[in-house]
Amino acid sequence: MSLKFRHSVSADASSSPRQGTHPRNGSRIPLPPAGPAWFPSVMGTGLLSNLLYMHASHLPGAHVLSAIVLGIAWLLLIGLTCGFIFRVVRKPGAMGHSVKDFSSMPFWATVSMGYLSVGSASTVVIPSFLPELSGLVWTLNTGMWLFGTAVGVGSTFGFAVRLIGVDRGSPTTIWGLAVVAPMVSSTTGANLVPHVSEIFDPYVQVVSIACFFLSLFVGLIIFACSYNHQWRVEPIPVVASISAWIPLGVVGQSTAAAQAMATQTEHLVLPGTHAAMHNLANLYGWFMLVMGIPLVAFVVGMTIRGFYLKMPFTLGWWAMTFPLGTLALGATLFARGTELSFFTWLGAFGTVCLVGTVTLCLVASTRAVIMQMRGIVER
Repeated sequence: MSLKFRHSVSADASSSPRQGTHPRNGSRIPLPPAGPAWFPSVMGTGLLSNLLYMHASHLPGAHVLSAIVLGIAWLLLIGLTCGFIFRVVRKPGAMGHSVKDFSSMPFWATVSMGYLSVGSASTVVIPSFLPELSGLVWTLNTGMWLFGTAVGVGSTFGFAVRLIGVDRGSPTTIWGLAVVAPMVSSTTGANLVPHVSEIFDPYVQVVSIACFFLSLFVGLIIFACSYNHQWRVEPIPVVASISAWIPLGVVGQSTAAAQAMATQTEHLVLPGTHAAMHNLANLYGWFMLVMGIPLVAFVVGMTIRGFYLKMPFTLGWWAMTFPLGTLALGATLFARGTELSFFTWLGAFGTVCLVGTVTLCLVASTRAVIMQMRGIVER
């Protein structure tokens, strides 16, 4: 990998923490324009809305708050989408650059997950207030699932292909963004199954299963390489400390996906094997729990280190939201599969923590945008 390539940064990823990027601790980093790099904010708020609805019986005020958060998620989704389209119209090369630039490619997966999470949250939150809109919302969610899945799978394959035969430098957890999206498609696709016609039912289920294994296998390879590099070769830079959360997205989301698919696969398995599917989903959940505990401890330690050393704000801070949310979601669905209430409360605790991280990131992002608009950015 040439020195020139190592230090090239696209407009979309310019404020995203990457291996080899070492700005002065506490200094401000310019924010990128509207585009894929901003979509982790959509992912985090969309998932938070869903979790607040799921835990409304355990957390006072969560039901109303879920609607407020969903409104914020939709505003972010529409605003960022329109902002990026406007940017592409003004500068046609922006689209091609964001797709071709290697440092920007993983963030297209966040576009996928943003649409998937907001669509999924809408199907439960909106009908709980306006039941008459249920059919319309599910139709909208179907379109968002198709779009999100296409973008997510394309991002995963595109990123994987560009790794073959080319030295892309040191592996980082940022690369993992490109492989998490199909796992989200797997979970949301399983939930979509009862709401599509019998003709498309098996196709949605097959796509969901395929997305699960695609994300799991490719993700294991990428995360194993990145962790090996960080633990044995070069530690994560302070500015990129929060990126350590990204692998946990697969841990939590795959646990949730396994439970969701086990519930909806009765039409695809032999009679009498449906219970076995649930047992396999539970076994997978226990395995992920054992794997996840030390990773959570490591990630929390990295996060504390980052804040203690005054890491500057970047959009990478949003990595504290979606992976944490997937852990809460995985625990909640695992509780239903195992009938162990402890995991329900663990999911509720994770949701409360997610309220804190989303609030922190919203406030920090708003402050950074205002300061940049005023021209108060230290370079």
